[in-house]
Amino acid sequence: MPRLLLCYHFFHPDDVAGARQFAELAREQQRRGWEVAVLTSDRSWRDPRVRYPPTEDWEGIRIHRVFRPGWDQARPLGRLANSGWLLGAFLLRALRLAPPDAVVIGSDPAFAPLAAIGVRAAFPSAALVHWCFDLYPEAIEAEGGGRAVQTLAPAARALMGAAYRRFDAIADLVLRMR
Repeated sequence: MPRLLLCYHFFHPDDVAGARQFAELAREQQRRGWEVAVLTSDRSWRDPRVRYPPTEDWEGIRIHRVFRPGWDQARPLGRLANSGWLLGAFLLRALRLAPPDAVVIGSDPAFAPLAAIGVRAAFPSAALVHWCFDLYPEAIEAEGGGRAVQTLAPAARALMGAAYRRFDAIADLVLRMR
């Protein structure tokens, strides 16, 4: 049975759109005969005070939740700190799982495609797909952020380009994202 690993900031039982989309992807791939594992955070999207258990079996899908600090996601520095934390935690947790045949990485947390660099090194034969909802650093630039964002954006763009090149496929939402 082929193994699929999904990586996204939020997942079942959260009801935010991305969590629901990844849950449906997980269900459908499990129905098609894949062994599906999910790496996600242990905090609720709606209320970060709500925490979920570290592991859960849901409809034949194994959910692995990593600890995420309760840093404020509404502020750019808090969101970036949470993202960095989660990307490192996802990679460390993935190394303890059975090697996947395919990995799908979403756009959340911010800069999530950077995980492709470590995933490609750890699982060189796995098919690596980015399900792209947001582009970084462009999404942060669009929110504003001032001088710091403008100063760091060129380096972030170069780093993200290196990450995007690690993927075998990138599924985007609209033609304009290309």
